Amino acid sequence: MRVSIMLAALTMALSALPVRGQAQSAALNARDTAGPVSSAAANQAQLKSRSRAQALALGHTVVATATGAALMSQGVESQWKGDAGYWLLVYGTLIAPSAGNFYARDTRRTAVGLQVRGAGATLVLGSVISQLLTSPEFDMDNPEGGDLHWDAVNVMGTGLIIGGAAYSILTAPRSVSEHNERVTSAHGVRIAPAVARGGAVGVQVGIDF
Repeated sequence: MRVSIMLAALTMALSALPVRGQAQSAALNARDTAGPVSSAAANQAQLKSRSRAQALALGHTVVATATGAALMSQGVESQWKGDAGYWLLVYGTLIAPSAGNFYARDTRRTAVGLQVRGAGATLVLGSVISQLLTSPEFDMDNPEGGDLHWDAVNVMGTGLIIGGAAYSILTAPRSVSEHNERVTSAHGVRIAPAVARGGAVGVQVGIDF
């Protein structure tokens, strides 16, 4: 009787082993499946928008520059408006155009745009100071009494500011494209549209090993 009970218990234990092994295998498969899915979702959340990048660059530049110019025109009547307008104008012309590159985490293009516009601003400021100091009508107590005009240095500096702003605004979508390519490549799978010779449209899939 005791032997029969021991044999029955051993049989039940052996029959439970495959079930436990299947449960562990299912758990491992679920974990392996959830890994790529969660990783893909994380990569999807890191993707940037081309239109948003250009809107940020253009919007910040136009709004800050226009608002700053409007406030500076009222600076004679209000000191704080003149000061606020000055700093908004500096931000709008020198910093704001790189907002799209900064949004796309493109440090190279962000730095290039800032450096070009900074060089232009230096030339403009140097031209203005030179003209004021050499003008016979200039007075430290009345700096506005000096006669300012456009010279070659001033024109070159203004051109660099405008060109640097255009560079940053126009390259913002490209910065986003390169950022998204890095994100998708890091996941190991690249998906892009493909067109065959016969005109058929398909999907091109690349896998990194």
